[in-house]
Amino acid sequence: MMLVVVGIFLCLYQLGCSSPHEEQAYTIASTAIESFKPGDIILRRGKGLVSDGIARVLNEPYDVTHCGILMPIDSGWAVVHAMSDNSRNIDGVVAQKLDQFVAESKSGSVMVVRYKNMNGKEEAVMQSTKAYMAKGLPFDLGFDIHDTTAIYCSELLQHIYWDNFQEDIFPIRISTPTTDLLKYTYLFDTTHFQRVLEPQASK
Repeated sequence: MMLVVVGIFLCLYQLGCSSPHEEQAYTIASTAIESFKPGDIILRRGKGLVSDGIARVLNEPYDVTHCGILMPIDSGWAVVHAMSDNSRNIDGVVAQKLDQFVAESKSGSVMVVRYKNMNGKEEAVMQSTKAYMAKGLPFDLGFDIHDTTAIYCSELLQHIYWDNFQEDIFPIRISTPTTDLLKYTYLFDTTHFQRVLEPQASK
């Protein structure tokens, strides 16, 4: 059954299909945004069929299916994440304004966590993030963490944090002969990550 679901959302990624469940976007309070720091990890649940499929496969305790890393920009914050969207000709690692990233999320699903062992390495993490943006890697439609020629959202964060802290922040995964889906479970462990923004809606 799991292989069937994986196959379905892989196909949907390639087709760029979507099925919006909500028309009205939501925003994050400015007081919450003021607490963000470079390198914080932001998670969300998307609105489309792809997100529905990922949610069923990952079966996480929180309703999230996608992640990125927060990077300061002149006008506020950007989310650096790997994505594929045929309708906008996007394929790979992009920097998207925070408000747009949130607006494209299922209402109340956005959460932000902070690695507790950052130890002043925020700038180094930002440099690594920019380096991965510069690589120009396409989105990894095969969800294969051993394929260095393409990358997907959690795989991007896995590399950035490994490069700087030599710690795998995605140690739990769902593996098949051809895919490796990294579960978000470790990010919810308050021993290792601080909750900066709790999701406003339950799963």
